[in-house]
Amino acid sequence: MDSVGDDAAPITTDAGGWLEDAREALDEADHDAALFRARYGLQFAGEALGYARAEQDAVDRATLRDRAAVLTDRARAVADDLKPYPTTDPARDLGWYVRIEGEV
Repeated sequence: MDSVGDDAAPITTDAGGWLEDAREALDEADHDAALFRARYGLQFAGEALGYARAEQDAVDRATLRDRAAVLTDRARAVADDLKPYPTTDPARDLGWYVRIEGEV
């Protein structure tokens, strides 16, 4: 399946270079960039798989709705759990909180 009828939703087998970029960043010990690039590429892969499943009528809307509700609830719970931790740079500050609490 090369593409679907929607021009905004192409389905390709091309990785888009994200995996290779992530590997290069990992080789350079830039772990933040490697994780970002890998996750960014996975977004495209997930979207393409979703379109492919929809084209093949392999989608159960009720199940998707339920999964979306569960994910939204989990995301809200994480956000609520982080409220007591003031940060100016979340990536750095939350890492320090984890380390400090681990030591305690």
